Amino acid sequence: MTLFVFLALGSIVTAQSLPEATVMVISLSAPVYPKFALQARIATAVVVNVIVRPDGTVDSVALVGGQPMLNGAAMESAQKTQFQCKNCLERSASYRMTYKFELGDAIYCKGIDANGKGIYDAAEGTEVSQSQGIITVRARPMQHVIPQRKFRL
Repeated sequence: MTLFVFLALGSIVTAQSLPEATVMVISLSAPVYPKFALQARIATAVVVNVIVRPDGTVDSVALVGGQPMLNGAAMESAQKTQFQCKNCLERSASYRMTYKFELGDAIYCKGIDANGKGIYDAAEGTEVSQSQGIITVRARPMQHVIPQRKFRL
């Protein structure tokens, strides 16, 4: 009986002595704010869990929670991101990423050009920043102007 207890405790000590696996993002694949979500002014967080292999490649990405119009953009970004897995040895490690989709100030239309296209006060663009598993995606929705038609009486 004593021998069994000794072996069980020995295996616990061995498991605890393994260094903890640490996953870091080496190269983030920048997410794209989906056009329809931006037009609908949807801004919320999407959380994904990434399983990273010892060589830093992605084994799988699972959705933890989010908004359906934004989920695909976050999952595609996570799948294409490159990681470093320190102390992973022969096992994969889990890494949680939170994508915060935010709306910036609207871009306003100042008028219509000769070809019937809108003239805007700023260029479109998406800003992406990253800090410890939180990726902030900020885009500016466009405020469209419906051209007025002139009617003859």
